[in-house]
Amino acid sequence: ATVFGWHNSYHMTKAMGEMALGEIRGDAPLLIIRPTVIESTYKEPFPGWIQGNRMFDPVIIAYGKGQLPGFFGDSQVIMDIIPVDMVANTTIAAIANEGNMHRPHPQPRVYHVASSATNPLLYSDFFEYLFHYFNSHPLIPSQEISRIKYFDNFQDFSEYTRNAINGDEEKMTLKSQNQAKAKAAYADKLCKLYEFIGFFNARFDTWNTQKLIEAMSKEERVSFEVDARNIEWKKYFEEIHIPGLIKHILNGTM
Repeated sequence: ATVFGWHNSYHMTKAMGEMALGEIRGDAPLLIIRPTVIESTYKEPFPGWIQGNRMFDPVIIAYGKGQLPGFFGDSQVIMDIIPVDMVANTTIAAIANEGNMHRPHPQPRVYHVASSATNPLLYSDFFEYLFHYFNSHPLIPSQEISRIKYFDNFQDFSEYTRNAINGDEEKMTLKSQNQAKAKAAYADKLCKLYEFIGFFNARFDTWNTQKLIEAMSKEERVSFEVDARNIEWKKYFEEIHIPGLIKHILNGTM
């Protein structure tokens, strides 16, 4: 993957899958849906539904537990998160739209399900919402969470994290020291994993998705919410996503 210019094999194999479909489809119409970072539902089947600890959720949980005092990334970079029900709704609406065409489009039709171009969310806003939520609803009783500190140098980030987590080693037991080292190592691993999107400045073109929205009736737009411009990010994180993450993942109700 690195040799051919991809960040990892996951990204490369998704592209290879699209290439293979393009070669073998013949006269069959081809519709490609490309969602960005998929997180919990915005509305349906109910707000905050989620399965699995993935995408940005390990970062959210680590920060809420006080295990991530710093972040290896640019505070002004735009994230690209999309609720899973909007992905499902866009898929249904796009299939219906393509199926209504008299003749299939000669080229594969690509729909990006994304928010970066129409409703941008900065890392600085994301972590501010997390800061407000966890100080009002701490995961660990009586724990105060500090605002995140950003780094563009991994060694500086790693050193800061170790110092913040370790505290005064002379007053810590051997067990506490080992636990602190494990937490610092986890923070290093976590931020290395997210390094690519922590400094990723591109935005995803949603022109086809916007045209799809325009083609839908007012009733269809209500029944099949696909417009990322309607997401209120503060409400989504503080009232929907984080409570859903705690309920369905941390409290194990899934």
